[in-house]
Amino acid sequence: GAEGCDWGGTHWIGRFGRVSRADYLAAIRRRTQAGDRILAHNYPMQKLRSPFFWLSIAGIVAVYAALGFLAVPRILTGMARDTVKANFGRELAIGDLRFNPFTLTLEIDKLALPDADGSPLLAFERLLVDFELNSLWRRAFSFRKIALDGLAVSAVIRPGGALNLADLQTPEQGPTVAPAGAEEPLPRLIIGELSVNEGRVRFEDRNRAKPFVANLASLRFRLTDFSTYVHEGDRYELNAKLFDTSRFVWRGTLKPQPLASDGEFTLSDLPLPRLAGFFGDALRMEVASGTATLRGRYTFTNRHSGADVAVDDGELTITRLAIRDRGEQAEYLNLDQITAKGLKVSLADEKAVVDEIALTGGKIQTWLTPEGELKRSGIFDPLVTAPSDAAKSASTPVQPSATAVPGTGSATSGKGWQVSIPRISVRNLGVSLEDRALKPAPALLLQPLNLTVDGYSTAPGTTVKVGLEATVNTSGKLKVAATANLDTLATEAEIDLSGVQLALAQPYIGRQTSLTLNSGAFSAKAFSRGSRCAAISQRSATDSKLAPDSQSFASTPSFTACGTT
Repeated sequence: GAEGCDWGGTHWIGRFGRVSRADYLAAIRRRTQAGDRILAHNYPMQKLRSPFFWLSIAGIVAVYAALGFLAVPRILTGMARDTVKANFGRELAIGDLRFNPFTLTLEIDKLALPDADGSPLLAFERLLVDFELNSLWRRAFSFRKIALDGLAVSAVIRPGGALNLADLQTPEQGPTVAPAGAEEPLPRLIIGELSVNEGRVRFEDRNRAKPFVANLASLRFRLTDFSTYVHEGDRYELNAKLFDTSRFVWRGTLKPQPLASDGEFTLSDLPLPRLAGFFGDALRMEVASGTATLRGRYTFTNRHSGADVAVDDGELTITRLAIRDRGEQAEYLNLDQITAKGLKVSLADEKAVVDEIALTGGKIQTWLTPEGELKRSGIFDPLVTAPSDAAKSASTPVQPSATAVPGTGSATSGKGWQVSIPRISVRNLGVSLEDRALKPAPALLLQPLNLTVDGYSTAPGTTVKVGLEATVNTSGKLKVAATANLDTLATEAEIDLSGVQLALAQPYIGRQTSLTLNSGAFSAKAFSRGSRCAAISQRSATDSKLAPDSQSFASTPSFTACGTT
């Protein structure tokens, strides 16, 4: 203190002695600076203890919550309705939209978009989008989960061939030409889980004399660990898990302007029962088991004349396929493996080529009904058709349309697709045919059956070569060598049948006569040339009891028949 002290000119005289004024002022400054450092060190703690600080934080959080919970849903709802109204001239219905700004989740309930005539086009019960905050430092759009429940889609091919879903394309704002080198890379996308539950699709083709309708119900789809990332340069890679057991891998290029892509893909271990489940009751048949693997290379370009897709060097493998009619337990088709190699498809040229289809192992079962008709399984008539509302109305003339859907049979379609399969081979197949009009039902069994078909094509004037070898009911032998013109059905064939047990015919003989055929074998050789004649060069039957030395008791040296049909 300065009490008891006196200034003496330029010096301060205190109880500690004489001190110069300069030293005194320097000491005061040092003391003040030390105090400032102490205050600066303790300031954050004092600020945290201040109620005004916490009131400010609470105010910021309240404003953020109000914007997220209240303002964002209203803004998004208004933007969605205005955009649909401006671009498509339709009213978008949204039941409820919720956004949680703290968890970054968006929920939309009961959205519906009508078709041009007011009928339902697209709707869903609930959409959940769970966005992850780590997208900021992962430099990708990252979603923990995207779930779509109750999706309903109504796809209609209108008279003229236009698809109603094509209306959802954004109206063009005029041609834009992107400067060279100005293409931006596509954003990186990461999705932990993508699911579709209880989906429904209604397909109607009104571009036919008799409209076709198919309904797909209870559609379920789940994709996990989905991600896209740049592989090298402008090449991307996609790796996704499907149906919990299969995986889809894609590597290739993707350019937005103009839209183009090329690369290779692999879809492995796809469960066919789950895939058939997409069609629901629209299929007459049920796929009990089976997996498929598809791989190949492709190119895609979007031209003014339309999209062009080409697939090259494709391969499809199906294993352990089992099919039965809906509602039945018996499986009429069991195939060990089907392989299609050298797949080539061109959408622009409407051509499809498969170098070879090979079927190895399996069994096919069919039968004659008590009415004498061959069992018509769902594989030959797979789709269940439903009556169409349009069928009740007056027919509308079909007008040509530039947006006709390929393959819909419109008047503007060209000559149609050309399919070529140079070789088809079947190995170790079993074919069983029962006549259930008789009791006990006689059965014809061809096993093993080996078949080759060379030169199949839908091109005019195609001639195919057929070779068949089979064992008939464990003892007989059947060999067929034939050529046939698919346009005229002109056929040249040589048939060699030997050692077929006559007991197979006993149920038919016993039905008309009192004769009992205990044993015997039948052999025959036949040939046909052209489309009008057939000849049997040798036919014989033997009976071990009537002729112990296996001599034939009935035979004919030759037989020829010709007709006009």
